[in-house]
Amino acid sequence: MINKIEKFLQIGNAIRNGTDFIVIAHTNPDGDAIASVLAFGLMLKELNKKFKMVLPDEIPKEYNFLPGAADIEITRELPDDIETLIILDCGAIKRIKFFKEPLERAKIVVNIDHHYSNSGYGDFSYIDDLASSVTEILFELFEYHKYPITREIAMCLYTGILTDTGSFKQENATAKCHFVVSRLLQFPIKPNKIYSQIYEQFSINQFKILQKGFQNLELYFDDSLAMMYFDLDMYKETNTKYCDLAEFINFIRLLKNIKIAIICKQLNSGEFRISLRSKSDIDVSQIAIRFDGGGHPQAAACTIGGEIEEVKALLLETIGEFLP
Repeated sequence: MINKIEKFLQIGNAIRNGTDFIVIAHTNPDGDAIASVLAFGLMLKELNKKFKMVLPDEIPKEYNFLPGAADIEITRELPDDIETLIILDCGAIKRIKFFKEPLERAKIVVNIDHHYSNSGYGDFSYIDDLASSVTEILFELFEYHKYPITREIAMCLYTGILTDTGSFKQENATAKCHFVVSRLLQFPIKPNKIYSQIYEQFSINQFKILQKGFQNLELYFDDSLAMMYFDLDMYKETNTKYCDLAEFINFIRLLKNIKIAIICKQLNSGEFRISLRSKSDIDVSQIAIRFDGGGHPQAAACTIGGEIEEVKALLLETIGEFLP
């Protein structure tokens, strides 16, 4: 607890003394990354600080409803001279590799994360791998320093927790997580509408590409592993993009008896982003680590080079060590 308080005080000092901030998160941002950047940015706005919110990749359209989403700058270029750089939800520097030498450009680097693989890089860091999400940590940080939590900030914090716990279905939806959510629900954030905006706004084109995915769905290891893939041709045929597939992994999780669900999404020629989910006690982050990725026991990701059959073969060979 002392360590936590000390680190919160260090981060608070960096915020109090800083005048110009850039807030970033990892490439291919998920709900927690997007919501964390927005919540932190909105907090800085309440403190009358100068700030910029930056992400390296386009955010999925289902998050466009969040307050401040239109103000996020999508770029892989950062200024040469950064006063205070806030890095959120980024377990390793390689996940912000598109920002050239981000740590070297900043006078002060603050690193807030919940991945156990995080080395604690930066001038000031707080890593809590027992937290459900970075947004859960930000709630604690904001509360500790008595930073303003507006309805808009509460919406973002709730969204990050909702998405990173798989809508509260995963083991990281702890008692502490639910306590934080109970506090956020004291704001008029309308959780049913947040859920609908994220999970119930599919376009017909998204359904078309999902249908193509189901056509290549395969089961392995006595039906304990389910895997499907999406390639560039499928995007073109259905007029969709990589970011339109953000929630597709949840459909595979519905299959009875599977222990691991995997989606392979092509990023570019010869490279696939792999999303892994566990419905058992198998730690899928250990699978992702084999491919220089990471994550959490029940949700992880990595990037693998090669054509789809090569990628599948590599995954099956590795997963065979974890499944009987």
